[in-house]
Amino acid sequence: MARAAHLTKRFVGSLRPARLSSDDAVWAAEQLLPAERELWAQMSPADRRHALGVARDVERRLGVEATRAVLAAALLHDVGKIDAGLGTYGRVMATRPPPLPHAYLDLVEAPNTAVLTTLLADGSPQASPVWFWFDGEEIQVSTTAQRLKHRNVQRDPRVSLTIIDPTKPLRYLEIRGTVTVTADPDGIVRDLVAVKHGYADGTAFDPPGSKRVTFHLTPTRVIEH
Repeated sequence: MARAAHLTKRFVGSLRPARLSSDDAVWAAEQLLPAERELWAQMSPADRRHALGVARDVERRLGVEATRAVLAAALLHDVGKIDAGLGTYGRVMATRPPPLPHAYLDLVEAPNTAVLTTLLADGSPQASPVWFWFDGEEIQVSTTAQRLKHRNVQRDPRVSLTIIDPTKPLRYLEIRGTVTVTADPDGIVRDLVAVKHGYADGTAFDPPGSKRVTFHLTPTRVIEH
């Protein structure tokens, strides 16, 4: 119900004029480099308004650790939608997955490690421990294009993500669904995930020549235990 209420609120809100206040527009511009401002300008007004709310929330949660680069990452976390080509209604309808249970949101919001299972060419499972980012709407996993899991989802987007409560190992949340992949050349989601786990950013995780991509998980079934 909370997820449905959120989507309804966002859809109705998207029908209203989405101009940011002058103070919010100035604040966002201060967090972005010139090239990032160009991407920001290409985002829809509704997405900019939503992204600003996410960035403000990141600032509130991280406090002094919310560096300019981290806030820029939050502001641009939806930049991959520029190429989606969907109108407001289509985009809301495209984001109607089963809701994540409120009682388990602590697992997705905390700096936990999850197990992402993708499918090999022969249909057998391949499991990887991953860190992830939850922006209040969707779970995102940052990886590199060279990884096997990236090749797997390009062939078959079906995945399962399991998050285990580290304090109660028999309590877990399994999210089955599909992923879409967007390029992340600036490591925006990578840095959000790294900061979530206590690092200044995620550059140390990338060997030379790495190409960052982001998995956007769309649930088809959510299993709580």
